Order: sequence, then structure tokens, then C-alpha cells
Amino acid sequence: MGRRFWIALVTTLIPVTALSALAASPAEAAPAKISASSVNLGAVHMWQTAAKDVTVTLSPGYHVGTATNIPLGSDFHSSLSDSCFDQSSTASIKCVVTESFEPVETNGLGNQTATLRITVCPNGPGACTQYDVAARGSARIPGSLSPNALDFGKHPAGVPTTLSISLKTDPGVFFGDIANLPDLSPANPPSFVVSDVGAGCVQAGATCVVMVTFNGTDIGLRQDSLTVEYCKAVDVCSLVNVPLFGTATAPATVSPTATKFGTKVHVGASVTKTVTVKVLGDWHVESASTTGDLGGNPFTQDWISDCDGNGPQTCTYAATYSPTKIRTSTGTFRVTLCPPGSDWWPFEIECTTVSAGLGGASVAPGTSPTSLKMGTTKAGTRISKTLTVTHDPGWFVYGGTNPDGDFNVGECTSVGNQCALPVNFDPEHIGALSDTITVTLCKPMAGDDLCVELPPVSVTGTGTAPATTRPTSLSFGSVRLTQAKTLVYTVTPDPGWYLDSTTEHTDGPGAYTALFPSCSAGASCPVSVTFAPPHLGTSVGRSIPRVCNEGSGICVRLSEVKLTGKGKP
Repeated sequence: MGRRFWIALVTTLIPVTALSALAASPAEAAPAKISASSVNLGAVHMWQTAAKDVTVTLSPGYHVGTATNIPLGSDFHSSLSDSCFDQSSTASIKCVVTESFEPVETNGLGNQTATLRITVCPNGPGACTQYDVAARGSARIPGSLSPNALDFGKHPAGVPTTLSISLKTDPGVFFGDIANLPDLSPANPPSFVVSDVGAGCVQAGATCVVMVTFNGTDIGLRQDSLTVEYCKAVDVCSLVNVPLFGTATAPATVSPTATKFGTKVHVGASVTKTVTVKVLGDWHVESASTTGDLGGNPFTQDWISDCDGNGPQTCTYAATYSPTKIRTSTGTFRVTLCPPGSDWWPFEIECTTVSAGLGGASVAPGTSPTSLKMGTTKAGTRISKTLTVTHDPGWFVYGGTNPDGDFNVGECTSVGNQCALPVNFDPEHIGALSDTITVTLCKPMAGDDLCVELPPVSVTGTGTAPATTRPTSLSFGSVRLTQAKTLVYTVTPDPGWYLDSTTEHTDGPGAYTALFPSCSAGASCPVSVTFAPPHLGTSVGRSIPRVCNEGSGICVRLSEVKLTGKGKP
């Protein structure tokens, strides 16, 4: 019989793969030759043994001192034939080192490696030489299991789903504890439960079936492990963890998943659609509600056929969209479900929610033109046009904003669902003029009226002057610095208008002064402008006459008269 040795000698190390590099001189042979640089013991069930031989050819005068596996305490062991210790022979000797792999519970399952170190020593005095052989093996469970993982897939929370796993032990091996570990993704109650252990699980060398149930009370991916103890003796056991996976989905569905109420719902109107909730497991509906976005919540809900009690059932709700503003709104229809006997308020630890989207866009409960062109008229002369507003039944025109100055809005004349809103153009300025009119519609409601503004109406018009100016420019030519020159332009107002002599507006770096005389309405009025050059070179200025209406009192600035002159020594 071979013998096992566990004593390591401190000697010279020679890897088998490097023997040629350390070969002795031609007159002196190497201490030994090793038949293999590595040995693979393969897959071995725990507490069983696999072995392979390594042949050592010893040169004359040498023997094997030790054969040791490193690290100590591994599942690899070695034994030597008696010829390895023969120190009497003067010829070459072949001996066998047997490398064995016997996995035990201490080092667990899976791949293992070690180094078989063979020490060759001279029969007399001298240094020993070491040879390393790589050893490897794989520790397998002392039996079988199928499948090696349980994937429960996706199932509604609270709807139990059961899968089985078949277990078997090697002869002389029995099952210890079979249980699921605490959740890796904690749930209360646990997501996985060992629901049944077959009778064969208590017999050594027998086959048994274990049933595992996935409850999935918490929504989302859950993970756990089924722990199986394979035992050779009491307290001599190896643990095998079988991964468990399952995804708990919502215990109810909402149909449709998104309810669209339309994109042209009038403010003040309502649109109702049906939402169906289907409860899949042993749950009950605790409450239903709607939420809106930051712009407010135009959505409400009410039940049509309510869910009653626990268990699979179908209930329907009426979701209503009642916009009060012109905008696009989004919201959520949400149902809270709880398992039987849950005391969810205020923590909702065991309850969950399912939801569906809500969406709608509203428009004004009426229409009006987007623009109104008033035409051209002289300042002080009115042009009136009608802005027709159409609105939904039950609404009325509260009014239109009065722009400042040139445009104003009168009182509405309503006929049925239409309102004739007079718009007046009384230009107080000359040139292209514009403004906006905003019409407000209101609907009587309990409490405050519901009011909304229609899109603004752009109103435009052109005001012309109620007078003529001749000429439109004065050129004074060259004037000495010590002299002055006076020229005249004439303002001829329309009837009822007169030149305003109290408001003088003439500028041009201190070079120009004007005399606005007092004239009767409708009469031509000469305006004298004097140029007194303050410096050499060109001076530019302007004179802006203003006319006033003797009836309304409004005053209008006319187009400017350009002034030019040049100072000379």
C-alpha cells in the first residue's frame, strides 16, 4: 500500500517544465524525470475520490523524499509506491506518485487547484531537488438537482405560483435542512416559501421533490435562495444554494392604460369616459382618485360598478374631464389595492397602486376674428366697425379691454349666441397705429362666475394729419456768425383745427428759434424760423408744429419741418 506524507523539505525547486534548463552536465544525469507537468482529476462528487498516477523515473543514486500538496489543508492528497523510497538500488528506478482529489465540506463546491511538490534526494550527502506538478479538480454536489435555478417569471402580486425541483443524494448521503434563505430583496411576508418537501427527502440515497411557491406580495424583481444541506454525518454537511427569481407585477390592470379626452374640449364643458379595473389576485380596492399636473386638476372620477371584497373581480369607473382654462392637461387615474386584512393607513406598507394616464386639451368656449383692420382716417375723425363674437350657450361677453388712445371698445349687443362688439378708431396720432383687444367670456356658476379670455384680436389703423405744411424743409444757406436769417413755412389746418401757439417744439443745437403765431381755426398760419449760427459749419434742426381741434380739444403733432444752415466767418 502507498503511504501519504505531509512533511515538506526545504530544498531546491525545479518546475517540471524547466527540467532541461537544469539538466546536469553530459557526465552527470538529472536526479529524476516526471511523466506529467499537470494532472486533472475532473469533476468529483463530494466525499468521493478520484486519483491519477504520476510516474517518477529516478536516476541511479536518488530516491523520493516527499510528495506534498500545497496549500496544506486542500482536498488534494498524494501517496507514493514503496519503490520511491528504495536507496539500495544502483540502477534507475521508476516509482509512482498517486495524486487523489477527495472534496469535503470544508472547502465547498466548485473548482479547486493545488501544487503537487515532489522532492528527490541523493542517497548520500547532497542537496534535494523539487519538482512541481499542477493539480486541479472540481467539487460537485454529492447527488443531483434539477433544475439548478428556479425562475418564476412574471406574475401578479399575491397570486401564488409553484415550481418544483428534483433532488437526489449519493449512497450514504442524506438531506439535512431544506429551506429558503431570507429574501435578498426583503419582503414582508417573504416572497418565496418552501410549500412541500417530498417523502423521499428523509431517506439516504433517495430522490425527492421540493415544491417552492412564489407569492410576490411586493411588486418588482424578488430574489431568494433555496438552501439544501447534503450530509454525510451529523454536522458533516455541505450547503447548496439554488437561486430563486420572480417578478411580482401589479395585482390589477387598468384599461385603457391611457385615456384621451380629445384636443378640442370647450372650457366649461365635460367629457366622460369609462375606465375598467380588473383585480387579479386576492386583493381589494381601497380607494380610487385622480391627480392633475401643476396647472390644476380638471379630472374627476366616480364609480359605475364598484369592486366589493377581496378576490378577482372587475369594476368600472367614470373618468371626467372638465377644463376651466385653455390649456393642455395631463393627469393620472390611480387605484389603491390592499391584501386581505392589511391595516394600511397611514403607512401603506402592504398596499400598492395601479394607475393609468389621463390627458386632454381645451379650447375657448367661443370665437372671434384674430384681426380687425380699421382703415385710414384723419386725426379727430372716427371710424367704427363691429367685432362679432360667437360663444357657447350659457356664456356671455363680459367685455372687451379698452386699448389706450387711438382705439376703444363699446358695449356688446347680444343676439342668441353672438355678440356685436363695436370697435372705434379715433386716431390721436399720425401714421400706422396698432393695439390688441381681449374679449372675456363668462359663465354663471355656483359661487364665482367661470371666466376665460379669448385669444387677443389685433386691431390696426392709419391716422393722417388734419393739416398741411408748406414747405416741409427750410434751408438757410450760409450765414455769418454775427448775423441771423429768418425763413417762413405755412401751416394750413382743416376746418375746426387751429395752430397751437402755446406749445413750441423747435430744436437744433441752439441755432434755431421759431415764432408760432395765434391763428383762427381753419386759417393758414405762417411760422417764422430764425437761424443764428452759433459756430462755423453746418447746423441741423427741426420744427414740429401742432394743431388742436376746437371742439374735442385733442391736439396732434404734424410732420416735422427739417432745418439746415451753415455758419461762416
